[in-house]
Amino acid sequence: MNTPQSFGGEILLVELVSLEGKLVNDFTVLNWTTATEQNNDYFSIYRSDDGKNWILVEDILAAGTSNIECSYSSTVSGIHEKVLLKLEQTDFDGTTKALGVIELKHSNETESSDVVLYPNPATSSINFGGFPSGFQGEFSLYSINGLVVYQTPLSEFDNTINLNQLGLSQGIFIGVVSSELGTKSYLVRYAP
Repeated sequence: MNTPQSFGGEILLVELVSLEGKLVNDFTVLNWTTATEQNNDYFSIYRSDDGKNWILVEDILAAGTSNIECSYSSTVSGIHEKVLLKLEQTDFDGTTKALGVIELKHSNETESSDVVLYPNPATSSINFGGFPSGFQGEFSLYSINGLVVYQTPLSEFDNTINLNQLGLSQGIFIGVVSSELGTKSYLVRYAP
């Protein structure tokens, strides 16, 4: 029997497992995977250069109803310096829900894949580890709808964020660590 998943009292008709993007020259390949889908008609990909104005890039047909893992991919061209990509899904009844946002930007350096965010789910604060010596960067926290809810500098010595002081509601957010080493996105679950 196909039943929707629930997180924090909210019914999730699409359970997103991962959302990743990789910049290659002037385009990006966006990949995402779902664990389950319920009455899911299609996905929509939007892009923004400023985080305020969003342009529809593509609609991709979804699996409908599925209890098995499904993977999807899309290529977005015309990326110059940085871009925000938002993934939304639309049910058969026309209801639309944002699933996540990622920020990608070009870098002359290799991306730092050793940076970790913990604990996740977070109950009060999040910490970062794995920074290289002398690390200086920025952390941005986005709502699932793609709005910036918090930004702060990060360093190897200033690497803890108290989420309870931000006045956030329980839910799922997208965290992005940016530096001269590149960017890395995280799905952050906040459950105070």
